[in-house]
Amino acid sequence: MHRNPQARHLITIILLCFCAVSCVSDAVQLNSERISRKFGNYHLEIIENKENIRVSNLYSMGPAGKVCRTFAVVGLSEDIDTSFAAEHATILDGGSIGAVFRLNGWDIEKRHLYIGELRIGSQAVRLTRLMHVNPPARLAVHIYVLAISKNGGSFDYAMLAEVHHPEYLTMTDLWSLYGSEFSGDEARKDASQILHLVRGKFRDAWSSG
Repeated sequence: MHRNPQARHLITIILLCFCAVSCVSDAVQLNSERISRKFGNYHLEIIENKENIRVSNLYSMGPAGKVCRTFAVVGLSEDIDTSFAAEHATILDGGSIGAVFRLNGWDIEKRHLYIGELRIGSQAVRLTRLMHVNPPARLAVHIYVLAISKNGGSFDYAMLAEVHHPEYLTMTDLWSLYGSEFSGDEARKDASQILHLVRGKFRDAWSSG
């Protein structure tokens, strides 16, 4: 299949960044678990899924209907080992990444690249509609690599850039969970191209598929 060279270049940059990122143990809940606990339920909607880039709406249902709690842009690895090929197929079919691996006995680690805030304005039509927030607004963003391990094997599976609803997670919350050192200037430099992609997804026309 013909792949978008820009998408391949982005994924290459991401994987190179992973090599320089500090490892931090993540014993806290997955987004799916935390959203369910905080808002009473959790659902996943895949907005885009092409050329190893997946855009997802992690949402809860309430009186206002669907409210996006995490807008996730995911760069999936192109190197799929046979040991997790079945899990990868389930994820491509719409499964929640962390939940799929945890259900199948994999240990999950987040290696953090960047924690900060994004300013959104009136051009972020898709995001403001999903989150039910009025621009201008400042939303917490978290960029990390998700690594999986099982039976002595360890793999970098995906890069995730997650933008959170202010009622769910703020930048201060993320700092409390993972450490404020991931918001420095050097991390910002490494994350700039990823953030550019994320901002582009805010502006895309709504797609239900």
